[in-house]
Amino acid sequence: YWGDIHGHSGLCDGTGTPDNYYQYARDVAGLDISVLTSHDAHGLIPLDEDEETWNLIRSKTDFYYRPGEFVTFLGYEWTNWTYGHQHILFLNSEEGQVFSFRDPKSSTPDKLWECLKGKEAITIPHHVGGGPIPCDWDFYNSDFQPLTEICSVHGNCEFFGCPKGIYNPKEKHFVQDALARGYKLGIIASGDSHNGHPGRRDLGAIMGGIMGVYAEALDRTSIWKAFKTRRVYATSGARIILDFHVNGHTMGEVLYYNKENAVRDISGEVIGTDVIQEIVIVKNGFNLHSVKGTGIKNSIHYLDKTMIKAGDYYYLRVIQEDGEIAWSSPLWFEPQHDSK
Repeated sequence: YWGDIHGHSGLCDGTGTPDNYYQYARDVAGLDISVLTSHDAHGLIPLDEDEETWNLIRSKTDFYYRPGEFVTFLGYEWTNWTYGHQHILFLNSEEGQVFSFRDPKSSTPDKLWECLKGKEAITIPHHVGGGPIPCDWDFYNSDFQPLTEICSVHGNCEFFGCPKGIYNPKEKHFVQDALARGYKLGIIASGDSHNGHPGRRDLGAIMGGIMGVYAEALDRTSIWKAFKTRRVYATSGARIILDFHVNGHTMGEVLYYNKENAVRDISGEVIGTDVIQEIVIVKNGFNLHSVKGTGIKNSIHYLDKTMIKAGDYYYLRVIQEDGEIAWSSPLWFEPQHDSK
């Protein structure tokens, strides 16, 4: 399933109505999943003080939800200019509440997560490597933060110095920097559209962003489960089909080992929208193995026979001839502890 879960309308600093937004996502962009994420505080009346607007977003989100056809979630953007922006999603729209960065009770990531306790919610860092404001990776919560955004209209945030990188880049703030801290983060991309056109790259933008989701069904519960288990991947906008496995396990999983010399059987399959230029297996922030593309449909296979270290992670990067990029979510290795 394809999704763009970060965008804006005329209710904040974008254009169009919520109806325009969801209809474009469903009928024009052909998305399966969409979320309208108005800023918590942008404009004359902050969202946490505007119950009428928040209830309008809630009602439109529920109106356009059609199990088996089109999935929406209630959400908003926590627009903190000190710690970074995050979009907040709720599984159950009836329990959705705006916890603004302006409110002292939710003014830091830790305070925000404290407010979200008891709710089925996730928080997803946005433009983490720079741009308007980078993400402060000193804050992390595995219960609420299963995913991170790797690219959007602002650019690529894979690593400092990466191709098509985000403007105003800040070292130590990129996705690989978070993974190096041991954070278990699935990788997604979103458009951050402000023109009411989710799923479509802005004209003149360096890149866009959409996510691929492997879920059992197209309904809120199944998509949410895929979010929480990191069964997701990112592209810069092209609908590249990607799958990635290590020892038969799929992206997002944590694998537990009891032998440090165990071989890791790594494989990936890709169907591109253009000729594949290169497929790369990334291990712990370094390119482990790569193959040159030979067409639109390609695969990669590698046996890693080095010693396993706790926290080792692998993910796949795909680059097309037209410059479009896709990234799988990682798989991790951790030691298996005897429970006896």
